[in-house]
Amino acid sequence: MLFDASYPRILNTILLVGICGLVLRTAISPLLSFEHADPPVADDDRPDVSVIIPAYDEASVLGDTLDACLDLDYPKEKLEVIVCYEASCTDETPEIAERAAAEHDVIRAVERDEPGGGKAAAANYALRYAEGSVIASIDADHRFEPDALDRAVRWFDDPDVWCVKGRCYGDNPDESLVALLATVERHVTEKAELFARDVMGGGSRSSAAARRSSGRRSSTSSADSTRRSSSKTSI
Repeated sequence: MLFDASYPRILNTILLVGICGLVLRTAISPLLSFEHADPPVADDDRPDVSVIIPAYDEASVLGDTLDACLDLDYPKEKLEVIVCYEASCTDETPEIAERAAAEHDVIRAVERDEPGGGKAAAANYALRYAEGSVIASIDADHRFEPDALDRAVRWFDDPDVWCVKGRCYGDNPDESLVALLATVERHVTEKAELFARDVMGGGSRSSAAARRSSGRRSSTSSADSTRRSSSKTSI
């Protein structure tokens, strides 16, 4: 009976502590979010970069994403953009990808017609075609800032950095309350959490580098880069 009587109080205490933690995070996030770090000075010898974009029924947003890739401030001779679309797409995603590849040498369209779907499967399939020493992955409904790739790649001058995670910024907060809340979450709490991981030693140098690349924009609400095996890196 003693256990039965104390059990609800234990649950209530855990719930109260959780709520207090969320409130505290919200309160301190704006203070921490001002912290900023710049990547090392750019080296003239930039690495080759493969940008991977998995796409399934993304016709409404894929064109803008590809345009943002073409607008990147990065040497085009050292850049390739691989759009991996699913053969099972039900909209015009394949046509958009193939047309962009026909018009721009830097873009390559790859059709995936294998069992099992999902973003991870498409990204791994696209890796078969990637030739860059750095791999960057971005969602089909996200868009790079022009300097995002350049800033991310520069962090790899540090041999201890193997992965760089960009931040995501919402560009449509006025469309709905949900979009506004998502934008606030991305702008404030995400940066604060990444900063906290850095300060508290978030497990690896990759976590520390995550906050340092510049952002990319999305319509609800970032690119990831890495060194692939011993010679490739991803963003």
